Amino acid sequence: DEIFAQWRHKAWLFLAVAVALVSAFVVVVFVWRRSYRRAEALAETMTAAWQATTQRTRALLASLPDPAWLKDKEGRMVAVNGAYRELIQRPDEALIGKTVFEIWPEAAARKFQEQDAAVLAQLVQMRSEGTLTRADGTTRYFEYVRTPAHSPDGEIIGIAGIAPILPVFVRAQ
Repeated sequence: DEIFAQWRHKAWLFLAVAVALVSAFVVVVFVWRRSYRRAEALAETMTAAWQATTQRTRALLASLPDPAWLKDKEGRMVAVNGAYRELIQRPDEALIGKTVFEIWPEAAARKFQEQDAAVLAQLVQMRSEGTLTRADGTTRYFEYVRTPAHSPDGEIIGIAGIAPILPVFVRAQ
């Protein structure tokens, strides 16, 4: 009888520990699921905000008649407009994520990189003039305008640029 009582006491003790462990597990799963749902909702909100910002940026770039671009701090293209694609005669897939060295001839790429570095070092808008010869042999004269691009909290995120084509009478002056 005493052995049976000890066994029953141990059984109740093990049952109590098991119930406590299962209860703790249920609480952890409940808290994790609630946190996961909140994280999912936050991720969806952030994704929607990013998509809206991207759409606005692309709409702005698309509305510009001159070649325009946005690069990150490492010099990779983030966005370009139709005039830029037409100038370089390549689709978005061949431009986005690429550096000027992967897009332009070596001499032009080196010049562009130096100008971008100066903008990021001085954190001011800079203007320059230059020519580009396209693959079809035509030469175009441009005024390049580069400016530091800022995030909403003021952090430098890259460079925005536009290159209006200079008419002949401006080049002659």
